[in-house]
Amino acid sequence: RRRRTKMRSFASNFRGAHLRLNRMITQQVKRAFVFLSSR
Repeated sequence: RRRRTKMRSFASNFRGAHLRLNRMITQQVKRAFVFLSSR
């Protein structure tokens, strides 16, 4: 039971990091797209 809760917390932390990473990537891509289109 204890291990399961630990895994759940790890999964939630991983999901949060993944969402943060996705947001960063989308921002970078958007910036690059704007740069290319403006050029």
